[in-house]
Parts: sequence; structure tokens; C-alpha cells
Amino acid sequence: MVLSRPLREVHDLFVAGHVDSSYLDSTAIRPMVAESWRRSLAKGVNPDGEAASSSAITLELARMRDRHPLAAALPVIRRLLIDDATDSGVVVAITAADGTLLWVEGDPKAIGKVESMNFVPGADWSERRVGTNAPGTALALDRELQIRSSEHFSRAAQPWSCTAAPVHDPTTGDLIGAIDLTGGIEV
Repeated sequence: MVLSRPLREVHDLFVAGHVDSSYLDSTAIRPMVAESWRRSLAKGVNPDGEAASSSAITLELARMRDRHPLAAALPVIRRLLIDDATDSGVVVAITAADGTLLWVEGDPKAIGKVESMNFVPGADWSERRVGTNAPGTALALDRELQIRSSEHFSRAAQPWSCTAAPVHDPTTGDLIGAIDLTGGIEV
């Protein structure tokens, strides 16, 4: 296992095509992250492009929010996760099952910083669009996870660390979205 190369250097070598995907198996990269990088590259995600773009449904964001099953849980989510995050450097995002950010709330300074990478309501943060990131990869794998700084496929997201968990409809078991906590950059 190649432990001497920093994660960011391995990322740069991989996305530039200087090493093939099998090289990732010889590094200290977590297998889940290596697989996500492979999927991201295969989907044509640009690691230097805008971190996310607004999805085609941005104009319908208010309607999506009103109809989304997590809208009813928003007061509890705010009380448990957001209210105490107002000066913590943490942003809480709630996504739809397709990766569209529905709500992005928390520390106002952190929100100002994540806006620069288009981590805003209406943006598509699915793994197929942005590459490896906590909410998108949690949805792709249907499991909770953490993506730390340089594990992000998009370089714009690499200053941040994120933790996300998928949310399922309690009656049907269908995946309805994810809840993400993002922080780690100096605010």
C-alpha cells in the first residue's frame, strides 16, 4: 500500500490520467472513495468544473419543498441540527432522492462560503453530477458516510468535510433524500 503520497496528490494523478484506476487499490484511499472516484470519472465529472449546477427543477423548488416528505420533519431537523449550528461553521443540507438540495441552513458565514461552490437550494449534488461528495454518494450507495476534504472528487469541495445519511420513507422504505452536515473550513 502506498502510504507516502498525500491524498490530494493521488487525486491529482488519478484525474489527470497519470495512473489508472487499479493504482487506487495500492494506496491508502478508502475503497468506498476509490469506487466513487471511478464512477465519477466514468460519468465524465470535471474535477475542476463548477462543483454543482442548478438542476432543471430549480424553478420548481418551492413546489418540491412543499411536496417533499421531509418538509414535515423540517422543524425537528432545525431544532436538533440547525438551531445550534448558527455560529459553529456547520451547514446542514437536506436533499431530495435525486440529489437536488432542498434546504441549506446553518452558520451564515459557512453558508456564504459554500455558496461559492453552488451548494445552494436547487443545485444538483448527485454523485453523477458532482462526483464524490457526502450527500450524493450517500444517495448513490444508500448508506451513511463521511467524505473528508481531499476525498471529494471536485476540487472546489475539497476544503470541506461532510457527513450524510440517506432517509427512507418509514412506510414504504423508499429512499426519499439525505441529510448532510458540512463543515471544516475556517469561517
